[in-house]
Amino acid sequence: MPTASQLDAAYESVSAAMVRIEDRLPRADTEDEKNFLRAAYAKLMELLQDIALGQLTISANKVASSVAKLQKVVDSATVGSFPSYMKKLRKSLKKIGANIPAHNSDIFAELVDDESDGSAVIDEPSTDSSIMVPNADPDITLWQDLIETYQSFGNVTDQMKVVSLSQWILESRRGTSELATKHNNFGGLKFRERMKDHAVFVDYLGTGDHGLTGYCKFDSIKSFLKGYWHFIDSGPYDGWEFFKDDAAGYIRHIAPSYAGDGQYLSKVLGLFEEAENLLNLGHAVSDVGSGNGQINWRVAIVVGHNSVAQGAFAGSPINSSEFNLNNKVAAEIINQAPHYSIKAKVFNRKKHPNGYSREIREVYKKVTSWSGGKPDAILELHFNANSNKSANGLEMLYRTGSADGARLAKAVVATVNDQLDLKLRHSNGLKDISSGMRGWGTVSALPGIPTILTEPFFGSNKHDRLRMAEVGVHGLALSYLRGVRDFLAS
Repeated sequence: MPTASQLDAAYESVSAAMVRIEDRLPRADTEDEKNFLRAAYAKLMELLQDIALGQLTISANKVASSVAKLQKVVDSATVGSFPSYMKKLRKSLKKIGANIPAHNSDIFAELVDDESDGSAVIDEPSTDSSIMVPNADPDITLWQDLIETYQSFGNVTDQMKVVSLSQWILESRRGTSELATKHNNFGGLKFRERMKDHAVFVDYLGTGDHGLTGYCKFDSIKSFLKGYWHFIDSGPYDGWEFFKDDAAGYIRHIAPSYAGDGQYLSKVLGLFEEAENLLNLGHAVSDVGSGNGQINWRVAIVVGHNSVAQGAFAGSPINSSEFNLNNKVAAEIINQAPHYSIKAKVFNRKKHPNGYSREIREVYKKVTSWSGGKPDAILELHFNANSNKSANGLEMLYRTGSADGARLAKAVVATVNDQLDLKLRHSNGLKDISSGMRGWGTVSALPGIPTILTEPFFGSNKHDRLRMAEVGVHGLALSYLRGVRDFLAS
């Protein structure tokens, strides 16, 4: 059992490596390097969560040591030859148990693999032994065929393509598992009688299986694609079709029945961006709301704090102040708002020589001067922090006596909690603010307009930060939009 000091050392090592990767990613020389760095980051994210939740199954000292070596490799990116750096980076990925992405094999053609024992620091728990893959490079052709075939596959929304491909990235390790390469089964699908028109029975030993178990063998990639969706449609996933335009909602809905891995949901969510890129969809996949392009409402987004006094700070893996993070969230809200029949505009506070109250008055004066009339609702974006690192959870603040403010806060609490799944402070996530209390200046600035101050998580709490990192800026922005839309449409 690792000691608290060993866990802290491992946590600090992982956090430091993530910061190095964040610094390097924008300057990566090739797509191969970007994919390797993303794979490393995804694995480090899992390690952080395991450490924070006390679920680390291997030596904390080994984690700290192996991750420290990875950090040194990333730090050496500009030193020596690029092929040498990439080879070392690939080796470091293996050592921490990260997925090895498909890559340009020319760089590695002369690689002498000195990892003949095939051992990684971490044996990834999984619902399927297809996750346990040999050290050989991926079968790029098979994986590319799956992606290209899926791009033109009909009758499935882009949202569903991203979430299902994210599953297959995890289940088959990007098409390298034996179940995938021999049986075209990228999803770890076990054979059921209802699958007889799509697949045949094959014996296979999956992780957690007690002896050989029957899995689906598909005769082609197209058969697998059709088979996967038949497996979902005919299985214990009633209601999945209600999430056709909500990838995160879909995986939250099916995960308890689909996989026995308690971390399955967070792992799949963490692969959305990779799946979007593979399918050449970009963020458009997650942008579909219920709007039809017609603008019905106007919403003002005020970013809390200012560029000088940036508010609270969230540590790794977020590593951002309130001001910087929420400017990113606000930008995503602007981009996605039309999908929810909303026109949004961002207003930034500026530090005022006459103090905080004047700063608040000035920014809300700008809100009232927004051309086209007053907004239908206002969100001022924040996140919490506390010297007590055990403080956690989400809350939305509104003005005492404002019935519409309370309804707006309740709607946004519901949709944000659906994403973050954190403790609701004050039992229901709602906090009414009266004169003299923190946040009063915001929620009372324009009393005729429903206004809330958002506090979705604690940047000082490890678990809260990890949940926020899993959801991401894009996911948080969409959850705000859904809540506002639900309020305005009611």
